[in-house]
Amino acid sequence: MLGAGGAQLVSLLAAPVIARLFAPEDFGVAALFMSIAAVAVIPTTLRLEHAIVLPKEDAESFTVISVAILSVLGFCFLGFLSLAVVNFLDVSLVVNSKLGTAVFLLPIAVLFIGATNIATGCAVRTKSFTTVGSSNLAQSIFVVFSRILTGIVAGSSVIALVVTALFSSLVKLLVLIRGVKYPITGLFVFQQYRSIKKVIYEYRQFPLYSIPTGLLRTFNDNLPIFLLATLFTPQVVGLYAMASRLVKAPMTVISEPIRLAYLQKTSELLRQNKSVVRSLLLLTSALFILALLFILPLSFFGRELFQLVLGPKWADAGIYAAIVAPWFASICVQMPSSCIYIVAKKQKRLLWLQSVTTVAMCISMAFVAVLKLDAINALIALSVIGTLLNLMIILNAYFIARRL
Repeated sequence: MLGAGGAQLVSLLAAPVIARLFAPEDFGVAALFMSIAAVAVIPTTLRLEHAIVLPKEDAESFTVISVAILSVLGFCFLGFLSLAVVNFLDVSLVVNSKLGTAVFLLPIAVLFIGATNIATGCAVRTKSFTTVGSSNLAQSIFVVFSRILTGIVAGSSVIALVVTALFSSLVKLLVLIRGVKYPITGLFVFQQYRSIKKVIYEYRQFPLYSIPTGLLRTFNDNLPIFLLATLFTPQVVGLYAMASRLVKAPMTVISEPIRLAYLQKTSELLRQNKSVVRSLLLLTSALFILALLFILPLSFFGRELFQLVLGPKWADAGIYAAIVAPWFASICVQMPSSCIYIVAKKQKRLLWLQSVTTVAMCISMAFVAVLKLDAINALIALSVIGTLLNLMIILNAYFIARRL
């Protein structure tokens, strides 16, 4: 938590400087790039980064890691090949027109993020939480200083924002690889076909259910970016991107370390035939109280705070932040619940809940387009739907935990 807290603190302290160096419209395009990468990376690992912590024997976990690595490399190769074909045939796609030349960096972003997810799974299995915190801090420091430097030297540009984000992901990956206490030589041991086949069958619920669930969840989380990019100007997207970034920052400090630690802890408790209900209730209640303390001041003084800290051109971002704060807070609160679905192998139920939310959000998006509503009303609809879904996830996780 100290590592994640330090990373977010660096990002928050640098936000006033970076906001004055880069234009909202450039932030909007860069945010769309990262949102597309976040969705595209979901299937690349077959979601096996969550399965790394589950095997009792290291030999089996090595096989899981190997399959995940091969899958990432295969997906990224197909990504490069697809972009090359599209470029050769001079096909005009919506994503090309929105991202411009940055679209060719998408496979690299997917490769770095997918590899980082696998390395994080290894760190969780070996309880190398210090390494996870250090990697978050290193990534934040690098992206802040590189953006300030490029902003001063070259001015505002989409490519500068995207490239600094990619290199920061690489820095995080290198820190994880160096610090994870795992016999890396085990990954190079020849994996027998039977062993790989057994692992794929044993953890088939991850690609079968976790991929669609992860796609839906990530799509839902990034839906405001896609919606605003489709219906409004890049400046609106940039304002929302800054708002969501600053709202998520303090919540990530709390939720992400807890999610990683609780995933390992619940797996250990179940192996020992112990109940997870008490820990689930305690963590969820504590996160709810902390989230409430954060939401209330932001709801009343969001516009004033953003204008004071970031400058007049970012004042409307404070309004967006106040609207989506309950949604992002509910994401933080349901983090322990999401771990229950993984360790209980109930991804199918979580997939169903995510499907309901996606359908509801798409319907609301259609109403926004037909009625020609403004960005504020669009975000209100998405925030309400997203908050209700996370409450449903928490309630269902409680009943699942009682039966474990």
